[in-house]
Amino acid sequence: MYSPRLTHLLFGLATFVLVNTSQLARAEDRIERLLEISGAEEAIERFPEHVKAGIRSDLRTRAGVDPELVYELERSADRSIRPDIIMAEIRRELRAQLSDADLDQLLSWYESEVGQRILEAEKRIDTPEGQEKMQRMARTLLGNTTRVQTVRRLDHLSGTSAAAVEVQRSLATAIVAAVELVAKPDQAPDLARIRAELSRREQEVRSGIQQAVTVTFLYAYLTVDDDALAAYEAFQQTPAAQRYRNAGIAGMQAGLERVTSDWTQELAALFRRRTEQGPRL
Repeated sequence: MYSPRLTHLLFGLATFVLVNTSQLARAEDRIERLLEISGAEEAIERFPEHVKAGIRSDLRTRAGVDPELVYELERSADRSIRPDIIMAEIRRELRAQLSDADLDQLLSWYESEVGQRILEAEKRIDTPEGQEKMQRMARTLLGNTTRVQTVRRLDHLSGTSAAAVEVQRSLATAIVAAVELVAKPDQAPDLARIRAELSRREQEVRSGIQQAVTVTFLYAYLTVDDDALAAYEAFQQTPAAQRYRNAGIAGMQAGLERVTSDWTQELAALFRRRTEQGPRL
């Protein structure tokens, strides 16, 4: 028989494990709920398609492109640019940086009436029709200087442009290399040259991204009143929202680093295979 003291100790340990495991499960559940309700997971899931669409857009202007090579390239992107890897890094950062109180505050906002209106408004840009209408309205939207100032503050607070710049910085080298591989299948892409060229254009790219985000926000929040946007801005200024932003960007950077490394290796292997097979008749 266990002694009373040992029995009490074992009961205490069992209770500690049970309570803390339960708390951990609740935290994990809330993180999953946060990623779902904020739209973060859905956005990352669409990431590979955006990358492939960008490649196709560039290749439309090039003559003599080998369709089979384009197909192989897209398959390599599907294998390497894995949303689950990026999301795993984001979840890791959220677990490390967000407290229980942060999760409560974040979920309370996103589940609120105003929070839901903001999220619903952001879905306006998720369709081809919405994108087309936004482009047509861009000049008119930019004419509302008061709203422009508001959405630029929101962009800064939410880290939207900052995240987009990190995506561009992480994937641009691999994307340009992929396009060059298709254009010149008998020549290995010069990664050092590509990185140098992209570095020289970084400020130009950053300005372009910021302008695109401004137009996107202006269109998305077209039907959102000033009071709701003011509430959203106040929320974005809270320490919890800032920690969420920072954790999300840090996790995305780590995830992108992993998938970009994988894709670069895939491209190198693809080039080697094409070289070994020799020119096609």
